[in-house]
Amino acid sequence: MTCHFKEQRTIRTESYKDFTEMMQGRPGFVIAPWCGDRSCEERIKAATQATIRNLPLDKSEVNGTCIACDLPAHEEAYFAKAY
Repeated sequence: MTCHFKEQRTIRTESYKDFTEMMQGRPGFVIAPWCGDRSCEERIKAATQATIRNLPLDKSEVNGTCIACDLPAHEEAYFAKAY
């Protein structure tokens, strides 16, 4: 049951606009491409109160650009708010 609960509250996006909308309220985790620069995490935190909660150890190839700066993404980050 716990795994199902987590899966229902984990969303993936590549759009900053969608990301900020998803972070309204109590969304759970939002998985998004990230360039690895802490200033991008700070930008996201300032706009949404969300920070990186997890960087998967099994890094798969990431295509696309960082959710915050549009530079090439190096990994996917799990963002969430602290409550």
